[in-house]
Parts: sequence; structure tokens; C-alpha cells
Amino acid sequence: MQAVVSRKKIVFTRRYVFNTIIALIRPLQSINE
Repeated sequence: MQAVVSRKKIVFTRRYVFNTIIALIRPLQSINE
């Protein structure tokens, strides 16, 4: 059961980091265009 929780936490963290990176990159792309 613990493994499932940790796996969900890893997926959630990875998704959160990915969304944060996109949020940071998207304005830069708008400026370049």
C-alpha cells in the first residue's frame, strides 16, 4: 500500500513540476514571437 502512495506522489510531483516549467516557458515564447 505504501508503494502505491509513494508512486502517486511521484506522479503528482512530476506533473506539478512539468506544469510549472510550461508556465515559465510559455511567456518567454510569447516574447520571442
